[in-house]
Amino acid sequence: MNIIQKPSAHGGGAQTPNRIIVHAMGNQIDYQGNRWDAAEFLQKIGLSAHALIAHDGTIIRCRDDNRMAWHAKGHNQNTLGVEVLVENAHNLNELYECMEAHNWPSSRQLWSLISLVISWCEQHDIEKIQRHSDIDSPRKRDPGNGFPWEGFVRYTNFILQLKGINALKTS
Repeated sequence: MNIIQKPSAHGGGAQTPNRIIVHAMGNQIDYQGNRWDAAEFLQKIGLSAHALIAHDGTIIRCRDDNRMAWHAKGHNQNTLGVEVLVENAHNLNELYECMEAHNWPSSRQLWSLISLVISWCEQHDIEKIQRHSDIDSPRKRDPGNGFPWEGFVRYTNFILQLKGINALKTS
């Protein structure tokens, strides 16, 4: 698993993570006449996530786990935010279309996400994992119906239980 660092200054103070929120956004965003990669776009608009996961499975770390990221309005304190990056989604309409397709995310993204979530659960007392759409519906739709949420949670919980870690709640 390839991990690169792209630190973000945008976020709050200290936190003790106990929940994970899974998001989706385009890997490159058209904004103000330019095309920005996801990490640059978040910087530009003053938002952040703890991690982004590229199509090839690369994990891009942007905030330390013990520092708040600005990823889910009203739900940033004590949460870890991860953005799964959607290929060929450069604006909101394309993002919504791609999130409904059943060929996303890539298998490498899923494995990286599972690995990251397990790592976070080993390091922190994580109790719950939610989709962005679970906490801010109907305004937010990510990660979308094309994301294999139930299978992802079931498999992640299976591995956690094998490691002697409590299964994650989803609500």
